[in-house]
Amino acid sequence: CYNTGRIYSKVESVQINSGGIVGCAFYNVTIKNSYNTSDVYTETKLTNEETYATPYSGGIAGYMFGSNITMCYNRGNIQSISLGLDDAYAGGITGSILGGRISKCYNEGDVLTKTASTFAYAGGIAGDNYSDEGISNCFNIGVITVSAYNGYDRFLMAGGIVGENVSEIINCYNAEVV
Repeated sequence: CYNTGRIYSKVESVQINSGGIVGCAFYNVTIKNSYNTSDVYTETKLTNEETYATPYSGGIAGYMFGSNITMCYNRGNIQSISLGLDDAYAGGITGSILGGRISKCYNEGDVLTKTASTFAYAGGIAGDNYSDEGISNCFNIGVITVSAYNGYDRFLMAGGIVGENVSEIINCYNAEVV
């Protein structure tokens, strides 16, 4: 599969997952030999503290749960913007991975997260990595940027491969500015 068309998502008071191939890869999904060459932009504004309005943006998948991405690449710029009370996640391949794995993938696009909240995560491959099997044999050559509105530098996490990591990263490299 491939995508060459721009992805633009802007909502209030709901979580949104935007990806070049899929918004959310949920449980036992495998994405293989796919690519994205267009920009992915996701923006949310939380207007009610009782809901979630987290933006997840990725070149291949906005959000991954118990799924696998292998032999894929991204060349589009990825942006995840939170104007409200929630966090923001962006990655060249996925905004967030919870379970599953990413292998043999690369990112060439720039990745940006910006938040008015407490946390922002940006990574060349994934914004955060809570995967079962980790990330392996991947690389990033896109610029990674994370920032906060109003000068609030709370918990801003940026990495050439992953913004926040609690799993294995094997045989990966970053060759660009973070």
